[in-house]
Amino acid sequence: KNLIVSDNLGYLYALESESGNLVWAKNYGVPFRSTIKTGNENIFLLNQDNKFYIIDNEDGEAKTSFETFPALLKSEQETSISLDSDKNSLYFVTSTGQFYSVNYKTNNLNWLLDLSITKEGQSPGLFFSSPIIQVYDKLFVSNSVGTYSIDSRNGRIDWELPFSTSVRPVLTQNYIFLVSQDGFILNLDRQNG
Repeated sequence: KNLIVSDNLGYLYALESESGNLVWAKNYGVPFRSTIKTGNENIFLLNQDNKFYIIDNEDGEAKTSFETFPALLKSEQETSISLDSDKNSLYFVTSTGQFYSVNYKTNNLNWLLDLSITKEGQSPGLFFSSPIIQVYDKLFVSNSVGTYSIDSRNGRIDWELPFSTSVRPVLTQNYIFLVSQDGFILNLDRQNG
């Protein structure tokens, strides 16, 4: 029943969706730079320093938070969060390229995958990623290094392709469509890339 909003000053707000009245406002000191996900009584988001928060939907108080790898350069791009309520798992990619799977009920880390390193062992510099797409036990994400199909249960990369985009991939039953920064369109088989 509430609309959850963040701003570039570090505030998080809950507004009544019917009237627009303020329910609560909290300042966390650092701007939030992620999509906002809600599930049951929780709000999930990351700030621009890659600090992850689980916040109580009723009063805006932090239930838990933890630091990930901080970014030296602050990006204007939003980081992506995906929620799997069936597995109590949350998936997110930080602005430094670490892909996390966290069980939000137990606050345990399921797995961690570094997507910022190329096969040659080089970091591409400024990191970006597309929104995460979750289909059953597969996660699809594209970033400044390439495009990946990842098993959501264990973080294993099923396939990767050196084709980067920040645009959300489009999935059909059998295919995944990607658009590059230069406007090229690529059609891939979802099973094997």
